[in-house]
Amino acid sequence: FTAGLATRSFADKPLFSSVGPKATDINQGVVSDCKVVSALAALARNTGPGNSWAIRKNMVDFGDGTYGLKLGNNFYRVDAILPLKAGSTVQPNYANLGFENSIWVAIAEKGIAMADQRVAGAPNYGDLASTGADEVLQFFGSTQTGVPFLRGGYATMAALGADILQRFSGANPQYLTVSLSDSFDEIPANAATGQRRVVGTLGRKFVTNHAYTVWSTIIDANGRLTGLILRNPWGTDTGNFGVSYSDANPNDGLVQITLAELRTSKGRLNWGSRVI
Repeated sequence: FTAGLATRSFADKPLFSSVGPKATDINQGVVSDCKVVSALAALARNTGPGNSWAIRKNMVDFGDGTYGLKLGNNFYRVDAILPLKAGSTVQPNYANLGFENSIWVAIAEKGIAMADQRVAGAPNYGDLASTGADEVLQFFGSTQTGVPFLRGGYATMAALGADILQRFSGANPQYLTVSLSDSFDEIPANAATGQRRVVGTLGRKFVTNHAYTVWSTIIDANGRLTGLILRNPWGTDTGNFGVSYSDANPNDGLVQITLAELRTSKGRLNWGSRVI
């Protein structure tokens, strides 16, 4: 399922780097599968038990140019033949190579496309745009998942903060991503009336309609959550989007959002239970 693109085998590259699968290996390609790759980053960011255990437990290099993936209750054998970015002979079109040219992200992405087909017998990278973060977490072994709205799913901002903190930093830390939609002051486009979209407050500052990995928490002196550090799966903070967010390092993919800002989003928190 190459979408007519040139391909090459990346079997000469390691599945994992010498330091193992890391969330920073994630660098999203051209397909709009931010929910997929941000969930993979959440799984790889968590290093216990073992080193990115949820990834290592479900992926193996067979040593013959193919790789085994256990996704849910099914097993898949995936080769390293990947579509190439137009004009390139070395860069995949979809998920990019990780540290030391590791290919686990691209192999996982290809396997998920096989596992989550919208038309049976016709796997398609484009279908990954509709694959949810919770589905990815389930594929890799989370037995419980949830996708509560950031606003409607919680009675108060304090309740949202307490839930995130408990899930992320509790006795059995969970895998968390955020699907960051614009704020409620956004005016959606309406073809019937000719109304053009008016970007909301959140959409003017951050890249919205986009999924991020929950990277770390910001806590006040009383131990309450006041904000999050999120990682953009593009590997940069904002790409080329004309938004106002800026910090000292625009190229690390890490953005800081307050709990109050998060609460204004029409988006969701996506969580999955720890894989053991």
